[in-house]
Amino acid sequence: MKQSCILFLLLCSFPIVLHGQSSAQKPCEISEEFRQFDFWIGEWTVEDSTGTKLGDSSVQSILDGCVVFENWENPGAGYSGKSLNYYNAAIGMWEQKWIDNQGAPIEFKGTYDSAEKTLKFSGSGFQGGNTVKYRLNFHEIKDDYVRQQFFAFDPSREVWVLIFDGHYRRKK
Repeated sequence: MKQSCILFLLLCSFPIVLHGQSSAQKPCEISEEFRQFDFWIGEWTVEDSTGTKLGDSSVQSILDGCVVFENWENPGAGYSGKSLNYYNAAIGMWEQKWIDNQGAPIEFKGTYDSAEKTLKFSGSGFQGGNTVKYRLNFHEIKDDYVRQQFFAFDPSREVWVLIFDGHYRRKK
């Protein structure tokens, strides 16, 4: 008992250090990598390329700016999903964890291309008992417009197929 009390006092007397930063600092506010996906934060109406509404997306910054959290809704189709997006400093990449109301999880890893103003993800998920490879790109077009392109790999033809082309328009 005495040893654990001493250990507790030692741990509480010194700040925890992560990646050279004190625990009192907010690491997601220090590094600009954590801010690369801020262009997607907001309230959005999502349309296809013809202007037909596909759904609504609410994207928030949570956990002191460490996570970009998406709430996707397409009430007409009875479809919804959520994603957690975060910069993983340990591997120098963005990660996204997606799950929808049909129980279909997808995990992505990606990087931000500053020249193209695009966050480019690749990943995989399961559909019909098979592993499916995916690509997901978020293009920062302007402050009130983001384009999301979602591709699936068709192994029978060995081509990437565009399966979702969402035009995010910021709600006024």
